[in-house]
Amino acid sequence: MVRWRVAELLAERDWTVYRLVQESGLAPTVAYRLSKPGLVVRRIDGGTLNALCAALKVGPGNLLEYVADREPRKRGR
Repeated sequence: MVRWRVAELLAERDWTVYRLVQESGLAPTVAYRLSKPGLVVRRIDGGTLNALCAALKVGPGNLLEYVADREPRKRGR
């Protein structure tokens, strides 16, 4: 699975979510949702990704992390 690293990057910079909102121009609800530790990526909006990269001065690869699933998901019938 792919997860956001926004919470970790905020902690490294000693930023609050409020500061992220001010620096990025993102809506507060979006910034708060993305700042939850271990949040799994569902969809990525290009504008959101661009705003995060610009505010945090990182590339997309720094915002996302791939974590291997423990076991493959089985789809039952």
